[in-house]
Amino acid sequence: MSDSFLHYAALRKQKGIFSYGLKRRSETVEGFLQKTSLPNQAKILDVGTADGEMIRRLMTVFPHYDFTGIERIPEMVELAQTNGINVFLGEAAALPFPDESFDAVTMISTIKHILHYQQVFAECHRVLKSQGILIVAEPTRLALWVGLRKGHFDPHSLPNRWSLAQMEAHLTSAGFQTWMKKRYMLAPFNFPGCSALESLLAACRCSCFFLHQAIMVRKKQDEIPGTT
Repeated sequence: MSDSFLHYAALRKQKGIFSYGLKRRSETVEGFLQKTSLPNQAKILDVGTADGEMIRRLMTVFPHYDFTGIERIPEMVELAQTNGINVFLGEAAALPFPDESFDAVTMISTIKHILHYQQVFAECHRVLKSQGILIVAEPTRLALWVGLRKGHFDPHSLPNRWSLAQMEAHLTSAGFQTWMKKRYMLAPFNFPGCSALESLLAACRCSCFFLHQAIMVRKKQDEIPGTT
């Protein structure tokens, strides 16, 4: 495994920006899943699994769910499998699974890197069961701007720099209906009173200060993606 991927995986397990961001994203997905009524043996697909750390965390909270991952980077697949995660090597635009085979799909910090996002959303729609849910989470435009200024991102690898409203519009066009959405995370680290301040700003609809955004949508019945 190359040093760059080993370094990335190590950063996600240390205290700091990478690990705190992973923690907050995992907590957000967890909170969304807790508001659903998925069956006890629900099958959940994570698209863009990386090292599988988020799935590993979710498995401890939802041991009754069946988690599967898909990841395009062989080194990350190898690492996730070493950590006991059921993950396959493959592309988000061509998911190697039958139609209507999952109760839920998660796609966390993935879609911003994919140029042909319409095909990815169509594939998520295809593999979801009727009324299945899709959870998408990404940095906000503010977070991407800060990340670009600090050199955390390659500008050529970010074709989709969406607002939450744009993300919702693209998902609606792909045959999904919004269930829940939120913006969260004021800083790349925790600080005293952080949760209370986030709640206050969210209640006041002061969303411009948040660094991350997430949306949970439901697959529309008898909806053909791209026809809305």
